[in-house]
Amino acid sequence: MGCCFAGQGVVAECFAMSGLPGHNTGGTIHIIVNNQIGFTTSPRFARSSPYPSDLGKVVDAPILHCNGDDPESVVHCAKIAIEFRQKFNKDVVIDMICYRRFGHNEGDEPSFTQPLMYKKIRQHPSTLNVYGAKLIKDQIINKEEFDKMKKDFSNLLDEQYKTAKDYKPKIEWYEGTWSRYKPEKGKDKRGKSGVDLNKVIRISEKINNIPPEINIHKTISKILEARRQSVIKKKGIDWSTAEALAFGSLLEEGFPVRLFGPKGFWKRYF
Repeated sequence: MGCCFAGQGVVAECFAMSGLPGHNTGGTIHIIVNNQIGFTTSPRFARSSPYPSDLGKVVDAPILHCNGDDPESVVHCAKIAIEFRQKFNKDVVIDMICYRRFGHNEGDEPSFTQPLMYKKIRQHPSTLNVYGAKLIKDQIINKEEFDKMKKDFSNLLDEQYKTAKDYKPKIEWYEGTWSRYKPEKGKDKRGKSGVDLNKVIRISEKINNIPPEINIHKTISKILEARRQSVIKKKGIDWSTAEALAFGSLLEEGFPVRLFGPKGFWKRYF
């Protein structure tokens, strides 16, 4: 995302090392998915420069701006970037200006903090439909072919989603790729980290309880209730709920928990 490219130290460090002997990679192609928002932060509060790609100017890297709603312009920029990198062994930046239609996760409703922006986004056709309309207008495909492609891909996603529900990963500790590695003697046992079920339910009730003096948004209320029910029914516990339960159990046992992450990500959860 744009704010990450402009704000994260690793990007500046990579540019600083890009021309150093022993660190040069022969040029890096930096691709920015510029969705014009940093979780809930508007660009004017996220950086001091007009574009997130301006950081590339410190090494005189060419910067190519393209419209995410125009896939052909994105491909064109990608080809130029590859040719430049291969010929000059220098960094090049692609700034793909687009937008994020939905939130970062199931608990994020972007219209809470950017209502005007997301009003426009809801009224704007998707990239798929914009490009599909162009292909139909140029008589490359007809509407029936386009609709069939969309339906076939949607069906594929539905099938894979159903399959994912029943998927059980095989946990390999010292198998497969790791078979030639052996655990150190006496240290091959994992510590007990389980928590009593009644304690888990009690923690869940506390973290998902809404104080009566707070007039909470109905969407957030639904999310909290869904989390509470997932613990009671012992089914469908998502990642953020599991993390909150783990943190709560640590706090109950007297262990302090320090939370940190990009753009206050954790603060949104807890």
